[in-house]
Amino acid sequence: MDSTDEQRRSVGDPYLKAVFDTVGEPLLILDGQLRVEAANRAFYRTFRLAADGVEGIRLFELPEGPAAIPELRGLLASVLEEDAAFEGYEIEYDSERLGHRILHLNARQLRRTESGSIHVLLALNDVTERVEAEREVRRQRQALARSNEELEQFAYVASHDLQEPLRMVSSYVQLLQRRYEGELDEDADEFIHYAVDGALRMKRLINDLLAYSRVGRSGDDFGSVDLEQVYADVVENLHLRIEEVGGRVQRGTLPVVHGSPSQLRHLFENLLQNALEHRGEAPPRIRVEAAPEGDGGWRMTVRDNGPGIPPEDRERVFEIFRRLKPAGEGSGSGIGLAICRKVVSRHGGRIWIESGPGEGAAFHFTLPRDRSSAEGART
Repeated sequence: MDSTDEQRRSVGDPYLKAVFDTVGEPLLILDGQLRVEAANRAFYRTFRLAADGVEGIRLFELPEGPAAIPELRGLLASVLEEDAAFEGYEIEYDSERLGHRILHLNARQLRRTESGSIHVLLALNDVTERVEAEREVRRQRQALARSNEELEQFAYVASHDLQEPLRMVSSYVQLLQRRYEGELDEDADEFIHYAVDGALRMKRLINDLLAYSRVGRSGDDFGSVDLEQVYADVVENLHLRIEEVGGRVQRGTLPVVHGSPSQLRHLFENLLQNALEHRGEAPPRIRVEAAPEGDGGWRMTVRDNGPGIPPEDRERVFEIFRRLKPAGEGSGSGIGLAICRKVVSRHGGRIWIESGPGEGAAFHFTLPRDRSSAEGART
């Protein structure tokens, strides 16, 4: 049997020919001299070759594609001589007509039973668009990460450097208020009051901005955290404010989670402060609870009896500098809940609000039980 007969028989069976041509991946069958015995439709389409100019031609003499892939010679020689199949071998090359291409190559040796002749089945999957799209996504993610890091660094440096001049302005304005209040006319007293109030609000804003930027700069202290201890520390820090507004804070049984103690203290403190500030006519009643989640984590809830949050604001309140009250009404800077969302995100969780008019608000957020579930949630 000559080589021409073998070429005709390579996929001569109509059933096998139909399967061969239906496969979407470019396929070649090569003989022992790496001549093309058969090529499927996907091969002709991918490499833009005419069907009558391929069969019987040596692979590396084809006008496009394989001839521009030097390492393919050694790979195919190993398949022929050593039966060393390979899969998922990625190569990149430049073609004058096709441009820059990226291929995933699979190959294995075929041996005919009746003649003992050796052949190669070669698949050349063109993954250029997919790989370049993945690379572009990675580039954009890296650029976004750099941008976020630079923004956090800018916020930290700007906030830190603003503190000293602001401290000087605040000190002298308060000195003016103490020394000259009542000695000037009413307009002067009012102007000084506005200046003192503005300086104090700016100080709170800068401190909160520093706290927000530090969430992204810290994180090496992750470990097991007892939330009951975190809760106790936060309530102790806020006890004067709780007493001032006649509030009461209670908790259920709180778990041990994997996280950052400092960041989780910020989270609970901001949520409790938010409930104390945005209260209704009745004294604030706040309860902190925990319930297991099906994915191995915990769902935490901080529930209050305040006026509630309208549906259209339940996502916006987590935006930085977003305030539901106009500036001057309440002491918030509009950063506290943004810090909460950033902390929860750093722990691989999510935070959301359930609320009804006049029914208070329930802030829910998820936290991981252990390190493995935390890493799984962040990926």
